[in-house]
Amino acid sequence: MEAEQGTREMEAEQGTRAMGVLEILQAIDSLKPNAYPLEEKLAWLSTLDGLLHGEVLKAHEGSPPAFAPYEGQEALERKLLAPEPYGRQLYLTWLESRMDYYNGDTERFNNSLAQFRGAYSEFSRHYNRTHRPIGATRKFW
Repeated sequence: MEAEQGTREMEAEQGTRAMGVLEILQAIDSLKPNAYPLEEKLAWLSTLDGLLHGEVLKAHEGSPPAFAPYEGQEALERKLLAPEPYGRQLYLTWLESRMDYYNGDTERFNNSLAQFRGAYSEFSRHYNRTHRPIGATRKFW
């Protein structure tokens, strides 16, 4: 799959490791036990990685060419787009915020969403600093 190849290339280039879908789902289930079905959590992860791809990654050289949503059991073997050290915090706070929202826990939702926004901002700033935008030219003076 092209998206998986792009993730592996980014890992090699940055010397980082992207977390697997199964790894992050096991982590959130351990930290915040819940009754949400696998399909729902995969949809939440797909939403976040779709946003990351569309808003951050695809505007830079070397980004994965496309993002395919996480669906079915085969999705558990895929890698997420955001690498460590940013990925774990980003994905856990995103999943936590979704759970808090759907549980109707406004106070916890606000807290987890604020943590997610900080993690998202930190990742996007790092990515923008370390990757050249598409169409940018090098200037030599």
